[in-house]
Amino acid sequence: MPRSVAGQVFLLQVVVAVPLIAATIVVLVVQSQHNATAEARDRSLSVAVAFRDAPGTAAAMQSAHPTRVLQPSSEKMREDAHVGYVVAFDPKGIRWSHPDPSRIGGHVTGAPLPAHAFRP
Repeated sequence: MPRSVAGQVFLLQVVVAVPLIAATIVVLVVQSQHNATAEARDRSLSVAVAFRDAPGTAAAMQSAHPTRVLQPSSEKMREDAHVGYVVAFDPKGIRWSHPDPSRIGGHVTGAPLPAHAFRP
């Protein structure tokens, strides 16, 4: 225990400042993670809506061979938007497009939401 008043005041300042600094750092990290997640979600939704609304997408989905149009257009969208993947699939969850062509025709993972759930 510091013997002088100055030493005691300094110790009190350290005891108060260290938890405040630690709490501030935790809040900033959590806020940064939240912002990054929100930005990724918004970007993904924007790419999905842009692909959905792109000329020819709806017609290709209703055609006899949707993969012929959707695979090249989804890959172009993926590259232009700098995202990991743009995948189009039918209402049953069967892929029409995928960055790995060997996965076309397989089921999407997870539970796909109806297209109307993504309307902005």
